[in-house]
Amino acid sequence: MPTCLVSELRSDRRSSVRYKLCLPVIFHWSDESEHTYSGITMDISLSGAFVLSEKWPAKGNELKIELILNSWGIGRKPLRIKCNGRVTRTSVRDGGFAVQGCFDDKHLTGGSLLAEVNANVNSGSLC
Repeated sequence: MPTCLVSELRSDRRSSVRYKLCLPVIFHWSDESEHTYSGITMDISLSGAFVLSEKWPAKGNELKIELILNSWGIGRKPLRIKCNGRVTRTSVRDGGFAVQGCFDDKHLTGGSLLAEVNANVNSGSLC
């Protein structure tokens, strides 16, 4: 599995701020057959992500992607942020692909993030 490298993000014309986050992802797409693979985000914004993976769909393909955020407590289910998107760029050199889609709180599954944070603040589980 590729490794995430920490580096400065260059200034560009993107409308969303990109964050350097290495999160596990699962992604699915269809062409002549069904495909499901996993990877790691290299960076992410509200409008997309760059995913490092050993396999990826071709540029222009639509896909479903799930970002996985591990939970704070033992026995709790991870939070999954789901998104339907389109591959906008592939890079053999970088070992992955760019996906454009919408990552926002309307796509959260596994519970409400705000409720989770509030519960942990009220119980003293957070700093």
